[in-house]
Amino acid sequence: MALIVTMANGGLQGYSGGGSTSGGAGNVLQPASSPAPTTFNPQPAYSGSTQLLQPTVNHTINQGGYTYSPTSTSGSTTGSGGSPTSPQLFYDYTGKSYTSSAAANAANANLEADYSTLKNSTFASIGDAVTAGGQGYHSSIQDYLDNRKLQQNQIDSDSVQNELAREQGYQGVLDMVGNGIRSGGVILANNNAGSSSAGEALAHAYGLMGRQQMSGIGNQFAQGQNKINTEQNNLTAADATELRHAGEDKVNVINSIVTNARTQLAQLNQSAAYASLPDRVDIEAKIAEVKQQALDALSAYDSSLSGGISANTPMSSGDVRAKATSLLTAGVAPESSFDFTSSVPPELQGTGQFASELPIFISPSAKKQTS
Repeated sequence: MALIVTMANGGLQGYSGGGSTSGGAGNVLQPASSPAPTTFNPQPAYSGSTQLLQPTVNHTINQGGYTYSPTSTSGSTTGSGGSPTSPQLFYDYTGKSYTSSAAANAANANLEADYSTLKNSTFASIGDAVTAGGQGYHSSIQDYLDNRKLQQNQIDSDSVQNELAREQGYQGVLDMVGNGIRSGGVILANNNAGSSSAGEALAHAYGLMGRQQMSGIGNQFAQGQNKINTEQNNLTAADATELRHAGEDKVNVINSIVTNARTQLAQLNQSAAYASLPDRVDIEAKIAEVKQQALDALSAYDSSLSGGISANTPMSSGDVRAKATSLLTAGVAPESSFDFTSSVPPELQGTGQFASELPIFISPSAKKQTS
């Protein structure tokens, strides 16, 4: 027997076989890779007394898979018996046999479709991981910026309240000293002592009192401002730490994406090998592509961190004073609220918008007015 092997699509390495008796040892067709070698036994079977035919058999590899096709037989038989049988078998990528090429091609098409679906799913999963990594990185940046904004607002509020307390204290001291000196001056003037040394002593006493109270207010302001400066410096140090860690976090996220992608791609290639499919993914080339995509996705948010920090600066001293002054004048009673007047309010005379019928005011009697 002569066995001829032709390769139209690659994938086979050599053959072995032979035999010279009916039902003898078969011929083994050895593939280049998985699946396991497929054993062919192309010898026709006979019954009765035989003179063995010597067929010439072609084994070819078509697009649809392995094809076993006996092409001719020669020889003769003697005695009773039947004619030789020549089965034609077709194989898919996995080595499974079919009796028609259409069935083998359909099986291969299903294998290729399943692999294509798996590959697309794997690539989509890797892409989703890149997107999720970028979103997670961005979210962590936004969380820091939101928390930082709250801290900066609190520091600014403390600065305004500290300035407001200082201005209120100073204003109170100035009012106290001014009112005291004016009242004392009036008393001295009524007693014809306005030009005496008593006036100077009075002014000196109120001046000393005012200075002491001003010093206390100024000291409290300085202590409050020192605390505010410490909080601001701590926030600045936290910014530097976050900027440094952001770079490290980005590298860690990218490495995690790349590691998971490498595992998925290896599994994808292994699935193709198990099915004896020729398609393979260039893992290193795909990993380089994924790494660049992840780097681009995460780097897009780098400026959001530095930009967010720069946009949330502390209030200037001028803005702090302006805000404090605005609060100082908010809700202040009009200056005429407690002015002294000798005239009788209309309501107390039984007239006006809020007049009462009660005899809450009695006009002077005519006798008393005459006297």
